[in-house]
Amino acid sequence: MNNLKLLKKILKKLKGHSLILLPLFASLFLLSSCVTSPKTDTDPNSLQAQNYLNKAKKTSGSTRADWLLLAAESLYINHRTDKALNVLDSISTTNLNSDSGQFYHLLMGQSLFSASRHQQALAQFSKINQPDSLKQHQQIAYHRDYGELLSILTHHYDSALQRIQLAELLIDQLEIDENTELLWIALMQVENLQVYQNSLNSYTINGWLELADLAKTYANQPDTLLEKLEFWHNRFNDHPANKQLPIDMARAEAARSYQPDQIAVLLAENGRMASSAKQVRDGFLTAIYQLSKQDRPEIVFYDTSSDVEINELYQQAIDEGASFVIGPLDKKLVQKLSNQEYYPVPVLAINRLTDEKPMADNFYQFGLPVEDEAIQAASKAWDDGLTRAIVLVPNNGIGNRTSDAFTTQFERLGGSVQQVVNYNSDDDLSRAVQALLGVDKSIERFSQLRQLFRMRAHHEARRRQDADFIFFKASVKQARSIKPFIDYYFAHDLPVYSTSSIYSGKNEPLLDSDLNNILFCDIPWLLSDDFFIQNKKQQVASIWPKATESNSARLFALGHDLFTLIPELSKLKNFPQYRKHGLSGQLSVDEFGHVNRELSWAKFKKGKPVRIKSVSLSLNQSQL
Repeated sequence: MNNLKLLKKILKKLKGHSLILLPLFASLFLLSSCVTSPKTDTDPNSLQAQNYLNKAKKTSGSTRADWLLLAAESLYINHRTDKALNVLDSISTTNLNSDSGQFYHLLMGQSLFSASRHQQALAQFSKINQPDSLKQHQQIAYHRDYGELLSILTHHYDSALQRIQLAELLIDQLEIDENTELLWIALMQVENLQVYQNSLNSYTINGWLELADLAKTYANQPDTLLEKLEFWHNRFNDHPANKQLPIDMARAEAARSYQPDQIAVLLAENGRMASSAKQVRDGFLTAIYQLSKQDRPEIVFYDTSSDVEINELYQQAIDEGASFVIGPLDKKLVQKLSNQEYYPVPVLAINRLTDEKPMADNFYQFGLPVEDEAIQAASKAWDDGLTRAIVLVPNNGIGNRTSDAFTTQFERLGGSVQQVVNYNSDDDLSRAVQALLGVDKSIERFSQLRQLFRMRAHHEARRRQDADFIFFKASVKQARSIKPFIDYYFAHDLPVYSTSSIYSGKNEPLLDSDLNNILFCDIPWLLSDDFFIQNKKQQVASIWPKATESNSARLFALGHDLFTLIPELSKLKNFPQYRKHGLSGQLSVDEFGHVNRELSWAKFKKGKPVRIKSVSLSLNQSQL
């Protein structure tokens, strides 16, 4: 079976499973593209099948069966599976000796597998009880194809055993690498590895099982995993995996904590970005001052408000001793800086580019994009059992980004977006809500009927019935008008979801009573009732009052997390299950170097946001 097709099938099955490192997918793709498929015309073993068939006609008994086996092998290698099966079906197994019988079951299993007759193929492979009697290239084919078949049939442990035996036969390094990764994938999908440990008296198998168990058990505890891995290395010092770890484990082992002595911070001191930069700076400095004086790195600020060449400023910071760079904040400057091919010193940009493209190592992006909130709103609604959405967003770039991100995620999950309506200004909200709920059409139809029949009857408009919830984005002021319009136009029973933009960050129950029952996501710094966060807010409020409320609080939290993330970045990127609790959310890093935020959820009740407790928090996550 083509290796690339196999990889696509296996990786498709892996969706939702926990691997330590997502870049493994790309590596496997490269490996599979390099490993050669069985040769056809140029393979010395691939003689014309007809020649073998002609010789079979001239003989009988076991000799005839052996010629037919060679003919079937030639047909299979040349991808003529149906004809190979016809030839194999014509062989009387009573004429086969032990070795020929093993070869027969191998060819029959391979041909049935190629024809996607998986259960029949499994039965044939299972009859091969003496694979050592096969020639070496046939043994390789047996363990490889049998392992692939078992993986497709989700017999992952047995598939891994075949891969372990295959490893002892391979010579080509590319084939060894591919087999190692497929072996690892199979082990990662075994539900309970402990059941199988020490069940076989095999040093090699037990080593693989213990290594995989470590990877799964401590996938979100990188420091513990690395400690346990060191013990494993010592115990299995001559194990095949000790000489060459699977790609994701090797990179996880190489993950290092950044511990910079000097940090360069690239922020604007003047101009349109200055106010936001100040709030970020305040949060950053607050985090630093929590350390004792002797443990604090040196901080050097660089002004980006002038017409600066950001790449040259980055190099200047390095030349002046920086071992880590924070910034810039301006998205245009982030875009320019992202075009470098190499970063000798790690960069954590304070914004996130919209294009998802692989970046050079050491380049990370951390911002507060609206897409994060729209995606999480879609996921939250879907998890709540809702499947049909209508969407209301402003008629501008942010509104379009919001609706696009929401729609993409919701439809990916299986939901449908019935309609997206844009509003232009505060004066346009009533019209937009009517259009969203379909009330405008009901009113228009009645008006036409009344004019046509000249009647004075009372009419009560009806809203659309093809949606089971509303998602909207608006400012605080706009939200306080939108929700009453939704209730007025007969949709008070529809669940309503929104983003952090509807919450001022202050408890204002009189003003926010119109927002009752709206669900929205926001950062823990504003919503959490955790003692640690509440205590820190009291401390910060005495110095920077705005840092605990309004949009300034979100930027402050971002700045705080910029510093506390530094030692965790590499581990977060290399351990996808690992999370860090930050002021701006539960933080993770994807393969693009994007810092992603999992936000908190709340619902307005009596004009106050009441946090909705999460039931999916991991017990072993890095704390603030």
